[in-house]
Amino acid sequence: MRRWQARAEQAVRFATWQIGRPYVWGGSGPRGFDCSGLTQQAWRHAGVKLPRVAADQYRVTRPHVPINRLRPGDLVFFHGLGHVGIYAGKGLFIHSPHTGRTVTFERLRGWYRANYVGAARPGWVPLPHLPPAPPAGADSDANPAAQPAAQPTEQHAGPPAEQQAAQPAAKHDAQHDAPSAAPSDASSAEQPAAQTAAEPAGQATAQSTARPASEPAAQSGPPPEASPKDSAQN
Repeated sequence: MRRWQARAEQAVRFATWQIGRPYVWGGSGPRGFDCSGLTQQAWRHAGVKLPRVAADQYRVTRPHVPINRLRPGDLVFFHGLGHVGIYAGKGLFIHSPHTGRTVTFERLRGWYRANYVGAARPGWVPLPHLPPAPPAGADSDANPAAQPAAQPTEQHAGPPAEQQAAQPAAKHDAQHDAPSAAPSDASSAEQPAAQTAAEPAGQATAQSTARPASEPAAQSGPPPEASPKDSAQN
């Protein structure tokens, strides 16, 4: 837009410099201009080539713009494409009217408004065509390109595949190791039971053995000495 506006300003500036030059049929300057010669030379100085005849300028130049969208630099056409001028802004255009007149400003009203045909915008570069937007509520499944890309799975959402594969193997090893560990636990549990069972038996045996041993020991001691009476009787 800015580039086109800069060119349009150059075209309008050139046309403004020609004000006062006489109308010359078929003239393209510098001594005089007809209407289409003026517009052709104005845009030529802005770097845009136009046909020589007014009707061809309208047919070749795109886009055509409505009267309420006119910008300085647009070409305005009248009288069945038999006359052309260059729009200067604020309802004014510059043209070379006819024999006996000079290049001048004119208001877009009266006879010109009544015989107005249209306008064209030289040097305009159209934007690339965009595809139409899908209708509201359209199924996104019908258009896979419109579906959002799958989000990557976060690492903390679960263990990696290697850990998941290793967990069943670890459980299998633990099941095989459990029976070998059970007897050690059972033997360790049986040892206190055997000790507690052996302790009363040992104590009873020791007591039964100690008691008879102590009693005969008391009886087998040296006999008491004989009294003098017993010895005298003997």
